[in-house]
Amino acid sequence: MSPWRLALGLTLAVVLAGGVAASSGAHVPWHGDGASQLRLSWSARPERIETCRTLSDEEFAQRPAHMRQRVVCEGTTASYALVLTADGDTLDASVIRGGGLRGDRAIFVLREYALSAGSHRLQLRFSRREAVDSATTQHALPPELLLDTGVVFRPGQVALVTIADRALRLVAP
Repeated sequence: MSPWRLALGLTLAVVLAGGVAASSGAHVPWHGDGASQLRLSWSARPERIETCRTLSDEEFAQRPAHMRQRVVCEGTTASYALVLTADGDTLDASVIRGGGLRGDRAIFVLREYALSAGSHRLQLRFSRREAVDSATTQHALPPELLLDTGVVFRPGQVALVTIADRALRLVAP
C-alpha cells in the first residue's frame, strides 16, 4: 500500500470518527416543547371463563375409560375494553386480549399518550367485555376498573397509570 493511500485512509477514518462523536451529542426533540406524557403500564392474567355441563349416561358410556368424567368444561379467556379520555376527548378505545395463540397468556398494556402541559381530567375504563356468571370464572382481574381524576402536568412530565391492589392507580405526578 502506498504512503498516500495510507494517509488518505487514516485521514478519512479520523474525520468520520470525529463526525460520529460530534453528532452523538446533538439534541433531538422527541416530543414538542412543553409536551407531557401519560403512560399506561400493567400486566395481568385475563379472566378464565368456563362453561360446564353434566354428560348424559349415553355420552358418558361412549367415552374411553381414561376420559370418563361426569362434568365436562369448555373454557376461553376474557377480552377487555380499554377506553381513555382526556378532557372529554377520546385518546384510545380498543380491545385488549391476552397473548398467545389462544389468548390465554398475560395481558400487557404498554401505551403512551402525548398531552399538553397544564390541567387535564382523565377518565380510564378497563372492563371485561363478556358477561358471565361469576360462580364459573376464575377472577384474575376485577370485571371493571375505573379511574376518574384530575392531573396537572408540568412541561416534559410523565404520569404513570398502573394496576395496584386490584385498582387503577395514578402513580405520578
